[in-house]
Amino acid sequence: METLSLKALANKVLQRNTQGNLVETKGKTNENFHHKKVSNGRAAYKIYSEILQAYLWVVDTDEDMHSLRASQDVSEAIYTADEIKKLKGLSSEPLREIHKVKEVFENSKIEQVNHETTN
Repeated sequence: METLSLKALANKVLQRNTQGNLVETKGKTNENFHHKKVSNGRAAYKIYSEILQAYLWVVDTDEDMHSLRASQDVSEAIYTADEIKKLKGLSSEPLREIHKVKEVFENSKIEQVNHETTN
């Protein structure tokens, strides 16, 4: 089993290659990191974001998001790999605002991010 930084995990999620990884933060393995199986045997990863000061789930696809929400006891926001890709490069304040929406509207999806007006 490979231990990854949160940034490395996000890159693996974007590359859709996340099987059997642990997350490492600040040089220590994060004991609060969890994963669950979702549709088609893929994994969903629960991570803690220091920027957001909150736990969130990272999944591969929309199908995985709906599967995780429907079949598991999940109350945190869920992000797909495509959504993470769209958020890349945003400063912390826009990320926090988007996260608030994801928390309130559980099935919301990030369609587009205008980086010119968010930085």
